[in-house]
Amino acid sequence: MKNTSECLKKITAAATAGMMIIATALPGVCTVRAAEEDIQIKQVYDYENKYLWYTQTDSFTWDNYNSLADHHSQMGGTSVDGTEFDFEAFVNSPLGESLVNNTKNFILYPNEYCKEEYEYWENLGIKKEIHDAGDKASKWATFTPMEAFEEENADKTWPVLFVFHGSNNPIYITESYGYAQLAAQEGFICVIPWAANAGAADEEEGTTLDAEVERIMGILQEQYPIDESRIYGAGYSLGGRSTVREAIKNPNLFAAITVGGHNLGGIRQGADYTFADEEWDALKETPVLQLDGDNEMRVKLPYGYGVTGEDATNALNRWFQINGIDRQVTLEECQKIVDTTEDVAQSKLGLEADAIYTQYYDGTKYYTADFYNEDNINMIKVINVEGMIHWMTQSMAQVAWDFMSQYARNTENGELIVLDQDNKPQLKPQEIVYKKEGSFIQEFTSEAGRGEEIVITVKSSADVKNYLLMLKDGISLPVNCESREGEDGFLYWTVTTSVDHAGKAMLQLIPVTESEKKDALVIPVLIQ
Repeated sequence: MKNTSECLKKITAAATAGMMIIATALPGVCTVRAAEEDIQIKQVYDYENKYLWYTQTDSFTWDNYNSLADHHSQMGGTSVDGTEFDFEAFVNSPLGESLVNNTKNFILYPNEYCKEEYEYWENLGIKKEIHDAGDKASKWATFTPMEAFEEENADKTWPVLFVFHGSNNPIYITESYGYAQLAAQEGFICVIPWAANAGAADEEEGTTLDAEVERIMGILQEQYPIDESRIYGAGYSLGGRSTVREAIKNPNLFAAITVGGHNLGGIRQGADYTFADEEWDALKETPVLQLDGDNEMRVKLPYGYGVTGEDATNALNRWFQINGIDRQVTLEECQKIVDTTEDVAQSKLGLEADAIYTQYYDGTKYYTADFYNEDNINMIKVINVEGMIHWMTQSMAQVAWDFMSQYARNTENGELIVLDQDNKPQLKPQEIVYKKEGSFIQEFTSEAGRGEEIVITVKSSADVKNYLLMLKDGISLPVNCESREGEDGFLYWTVTTSVDHAGKAMLQLIPVTESEKKDALVIPVLIQ
C-alpha cells in the first residue's frame, strides 16, 4: 500500500492484540461454524472512533506527539497491586471508547475555532464561546445550554462548573475531559479558564488563575444567568491541585469540588503545604470527591502506597477536619489495610470508611469510599477507577457531576445546603456489548501525493452495501469499493480514491445501506 503511515501499522496491531487480549479479559468469546469446520472467533471490542487513537494530528502543540496513542500511552503505569498497564487492551475497551469519543474534534481539527468544532457543540445543545482569545493568559471558554438563550427561560438561572486544566493543556483538549459534554444534558454552564494554574513561578508572584477566577466570576455575574448558590470546581492532574487552591483562596465560592489525578492538598508532591493554617481554617464545609485511576502514571491510590505518601494522608485529614468528620488516618494504618484486608475494594482504596463499595461504569470498576459527617451527609468521596490512566472519561465526569450537584451554598452566610442525596450508584456489572452494526476503519493512507492512490480498509456489518467519499465542502471523489465476507460475519472492504489538490483533505466516508446513508466517518489525509 503506497504512502501508508505508521498509524496504519499501529491500528492493525491494535486490532490483532485486541482480539487476543479482550476476548480473554471480557465475556464474549464465541464459536461460529464455517463451511466445513469449527473456527474459534475471538470478538474484538470495536467502535467507530477507534481509528482516531492512531490518527496523526497537529493538535498536540505543547508536546511532540503525533497521535493520541503516542501521548496517552505515556499516561499509564503499573498499579500499586502490581497490575501492569496494557495500552492495547485499554484502547480495545469501553474505557478507551469513552475517552477517545470526547477527543474526536481535538484529533481531527487542529483549529478550535473551525466550523465543525462549533457544529459539534451545537448538536449537543451547547453554545461554545471563546473569550479574550487574543490574550493567552486571559483566554477562557464557556459552554452554555442553548436553552439559556431562549426567551421563555429569561427568569431561569444556571449552575456553573469551573474546569481547571492539567499541566499546559489548552482549552481545546480540556473540553474533552467530559464535563463540557454534560452542560446541556445536566443543565449547567461549563467554564474553562486557560490561565497558568499553580506553577512554581506563579506561586512566587501570585497565581494568575487566582485573579482570573475572580475576574471571570464578575463577567458571569454581569452577562450570564448564573445561580450563584451553585458554583462548582473540578480539575484533573495539576488542575486537581488548582481546584483545591481555588477553593481555599475563595472559601465561600464553591458548593462542592472534584479533585482528579491528584491528592486532596493544594501542594506539590513531596512539598510542604502552600497555605497557612488560617487559610485552611477559613474554608467552610465543602464536599469533595477525589477521583483517580488505578493505572495512573504517577499519582495513585490506594492511600498508604500512592506516590504522594504522607502528603496524601495529611491532606485527607485536613478535609476530615474541614468537613466535620471525626476521623484521622496515618500512612502506616493505610498500608496495613492494603496489606491485610480481604476486601478488594478496600485494598484498592487503603481506607476504612462509612461505606466502601464497587460501582460499574464503562465496563470497569469504580472502587468507592464514602465518609459522612455527624448529620449523615456524604462530605467526602474517594474513587479509584480500575485500569484507568491519568486522564478523564465521560463516566468519570458524570460521576463527579452527580456528586457535586447534590449541594449548594447560601450566598449570604456561606453555609452549605444539601439539595439531594438520593443519587443511586450503579452497583451491578454492565454487560459488555460488542458492536454488531456499523463501519469500523481498520487502516488508511494518511499521506499521499496529488492524484496518488489513497486506500482505506474498513470492517462493516452486512447491511452496508457500498461507500461514498466526499470532501467536507460536498465535492464527490472517485471511489472504488471491493469487499469480502469474513469468517466473523462482517464484511471487509478496500476503498480506494485520490485527491488532485494539495493540502489537508478531510475525507467523508459515507456508509450506504439499502435504505439510507449513514453518518460520515471523517478521515484526515495530507495531500502533498
